[in-house]
Amino acid sequence: MAAETGDGNCLGWAARDPSGFLSPFKFNRRAVGSDDVSIKITHCGVCNGDLLWSTNEFGDSIYPVVPGHEIAGIVQEVGANVDRFKIGDHVGVGFFVNSCRDCELCNNDLEFHCSKGAIITFNSVDVDGTITKGGFSTFMVVHHEYCFKIPDKYPLEFAAPLLCAGLTVYAPMKLHKMDQPGKRLGVIGLGGLGHMTVKFGKAFGLEVTVLSTTMSKKDEALTLLGADRFVLSSDEQQMNAIAKSLDFIIDTASTDHSLDPYLKLLKTTGVIVIVAAPGEMKFSPINIVLGMNTIAGSAVAGRKMTQEMLDYCAAHDIYPIIETIPMHYVNEAFKRLRARDVKYRFVIDIQTSLAEFGNDVDRAYAVEPAKTAFGIKAGIRRIVEAEGIPYTYVSSNFFAGYFLPGLSQPGSTTPPRDKVVILGDGNPKVGASSGGRNGGEKGNEDDGETQDEEEWSEFINVDAAPPTRQEN
Repeated sequence: MAAETGDGNCLGWAARDPSGFLSPFKFNRRAVGSDDVSIKITHCGVCNGDLLWSTNEFGDSIYPVVPGHEIAGIVQEVGANVDRFKIGDHVGVGFFVNSCRDCELCNNDLEFHCSKGAIITFNSVDVDGTITKGGFSTFMVVHHEYCFKIPDKYPLEFAAPLLCAGLTVYAPMKLHKMDQPGKRLGVIGLGGLGHMTVKFGKAFGLEVTVLSTTMSKKDEALTLLGADRFVLSSDEQQMNAIAKSLDFIIDTASTDHSLDPYLKLLKTTGVIVIVAAPGEMKFSPINIVLGMNTIAGSAVAGRKMTQEMLDYCAAHDIYPIIETIPMHYVNEAFKRLRARDVKYRFVIDIQTSLAEFGNDVDRAYAVEPAKTAFGIKAGIRRIVEAEGIPYTYVSSNFFAGYFLPGLSQPGSTTPPRDKVVILGDGNPKVGASSGGRNGGEKGNEDDGETQDEEEWSEFINVDAAPPTRQEN
């Protein structure tokens, strides 16, 4: 079994405990076997599942957890038996990375439901006994059967969310024949899953109605996504106006809610499919019995449909709406994800913000936003994986970053120096000064935050001793 310590050939970001706080972590990927491909990860989407397993919401997290199952990248090595891929191919990896490929379910394109148990992309026991680690990392090794070709013209950053968010709604829409032009589809919720449902629905030629409890979603639904109708689901009059008008409903809402108001919108023999995982959903059986309705559930699909979905999106120019972030922003992204503050999917730019450091975790370090319950000193204390690296750190508001002493910020014209002062506006200032920020100024015009000069100066001129490296 490969050692799972703080050393290894791959650099990722891991949660060490149920706090879910992620920080740099080195671990070993297995050697490329005859049936494997090695993928240089360029982008990875951020799914609610990444947050839930990082914080042990399901009670089965195996720490350290390296999340990430919406993975896009470039093939960098192939095994001797692999002829489906070549070096340089654009590929993706989704929610699972292996199955028996021999049971009835696997033989019917339902590998995720493998009777012997599919191996999940992270937090699962792999064939060699190690714990799988996901796409919040520089590269991965995977059996070629669970690697999917991303069409060359399709940008990798947009492909990543398709491997979970896209597939999660595409699969039940195809299974339940929701691709019949002219049929009417209702979409509950307008987040990462919901907005992809609208996009697929329009591509299939459906009349799409967005059902939301939030009136502010109306313009997004109609103008940005092109839905045909928006209904405020908390407005009884609006809901009554579309009673028994929908052929299908996809329910993407992750909070507890009753199904009864939505079942009344279905035509006779209509279908509602639940693709999210709220804690509890209630309904009156009589609403199903009288309407001859079907309530179904669905998760991700098998290999065949995954490739079909990727090809369909490329052929029909279907792209998720994403917010691209650097790796060091992931803890803030988790906070925003929990608050449902994202339109509509975070995608981590692994290639730029993590892979540029290779596997040199000793030189990569992370900082949390200083505006926390513990203030700026906590920001200093939360720097991780730095061994003997002199640094000077200043942070404000919600900025979080990592920079290497001796280097400029990526894309910056600031010349390299042996120290970097990180400011809340994201611009490194070289050297150090006493007093307030940038030589005596107080506050930050960009974020409106004011800090006491003494508080700033305490950190501006201090070469703080690096913390001890965290193992596991």
